[in-house]
Parts: sequence; structure tokens; C-alpha cells
Amino acid sequence: FTPFTALFRPEEGRMGTVVTFLAVLELLRETLLELAQAEPFAPIYLRKRL
Repeated sequence: FTPFTALFRPEEGRMGTVVTFLAVLELLRETLLELAQAEPFAPIYLRKRL
């Protein structure tokens, strides 16, 4: 699994975070990614579906 925060750089700012988040949502909708989160407000982890 890859942490969600590893998918963007701080210098991309808020817009980079939003664009990355929307791209992740689209990939989840297409079932190309798998998401894991242990509990509410815990870190989000992603991985490519096999």
C-alpha cells in the first residue's frame, strides 16, 4: 500500500491535493485502485488492484 500523502508534493498546494484526490476517486470508481483506512481520520492507503 502507498500512503495517500505520498501521491503529491507540498509545493503543489491545495489545488494539487484536490486534483490528486479527484483522480483517486475516479480510479476507485473504475475499480482500478483499492483503498484501506483502519479507522476514521486514520491515514489513507492505496494500491493498484490486481
